[in-house]
Amino acid sequence: MRLDSEFCDEGKGFFSVKEMLFDEKVRKALSDNEYSNTNQEVAEYTSKDRETILEWYEFKESGHLLELGGAYGALTGLFLRKCEKVTTVENKGNQCEIIRKRWQNYEGRLEVVHQNPVLFETDEKYDYIVIHEIWGFIKKLNKTENAYEVFLRQLNGMLKPQGHILIVTDNRIGLKYFSGALDEYTKKLFIGVDGYKNYTYVRTFSLSEIQALIEQCDLNVAKVYYTVSDWHFADRLYTKQIMNSIHLSTNVVTSYAHFSFFDLSRTYMSLQENGVADVFADSFILDISENENDSLIYFEAPRDEKEGYGVFKNDNSFVKKRYLRKTGFEMRAENIDLDWYESVNDDKLTTDGKKFLFPYIDEADIMTHGYHESAEDKTDNQLVEEQKMIDQFIREVFENADA
Repeated sequence: MRLDSEFCDEGKGFFSVKEMLFDEKVRKALSDNEYSNTNQEVAEYTSKDRETILEWYEFKESGHLLELGGAYGALTGLFLRKCEKVTTVENKGNQCEIIRKRWQNYEGRLEVVHQNPVLFETDEKYDYIVIHEIWGFIKKLNKTENAYEVFLRQLNGMLKPQGHILIVTDNRIGLKYFSGALDEYTKKLFIGVDGYKNYTYVRTFSLSEIQALIEQCDLNVAKVYYTVSDWHFADRLYTKQIMNSIHLSTNVVTSYAHFSFFDLSRTYMSLQENGVADVFADSFILDISENENDSLIYFEAPRDEKEGYGVFKNDNSFVKKRYLRKTGFEMRAENIDLDWYESVNDDKLTTDGKKFLFPYIDEADIMTHGYHESAEDKTDNQLVEEQKMIDQFIREVFENADA
């Protein structure tokens, strides 16, 4: 709802009526299956595209996941498909009701708890704890000076050994906020960029600020993933080095309203040239754990007719391209030019029917693998087209792809 959360007294007066009306919009969208034909605000809680923010993450099937702040259950279904058991803690009874009904087919594997998620305590230990809706509300839900530190230490106490805490949050100095997007929690312009002046209970953080909070609690940030759009509908994820090297100028897609103060694509290119595009990413995912869960370096979400995939690189310089949908893998398998690949690399591309595995190659490798040996036998047009293919191959997957 488009209200300033700092000053809303939940459950009373005007706010209560607004919340009730919004609940009805969400219920209608879910019952009519009109996820894409609704307004942006409702779509944030009903669209299936919301799942792509963590669809790529390699949860273990036997895992028990704790979701703190389920809202209307936009990601709960994804977690249920990925893990054996899910516990969702939500502060609002009406939203708990919607979550239960929305995912009633998973009864027995889903536990919905109506409780303040920031004050939730249990003796249960979890493989994964996910926070994606409430990070900016922590201090509002627990009005103490060190609320974030208390919360993080509490999470760590509920985590199994080798478990993971995933925090999905906006960046208060994300480029979208400089371009005039409304702050996620206050619904005002430039509030986060200005450091939340005159605000006490709601806020978000820059990456360095949130990392400092985590380190104060003796926790380890194993990996950070970045987006260049609102995380609710992020279509791509990047690691730091990819963020500062891949051609973002063709990848900047926004799902939020903003002003045309400057050209987003050209601005990102300028930030990349200075090695700071990651600092101004619109949002990020922090994986808090003793060890990295995966070797992901780039992820592209499925959109329209395109099939989503993740690109992974391991320590042995082998690259794995894993598709989220079997149809995507099959489509790519039909079109991939194996003869060309093998002509520039001595090792053959292999597959297990779900992903491709092949050695990491870069521009230097390509140019030393006999590409120019047969150039004299080709026309200028053939050479131009072949070079375009090579450039695309490098640009999308491999160039500067160290995790």
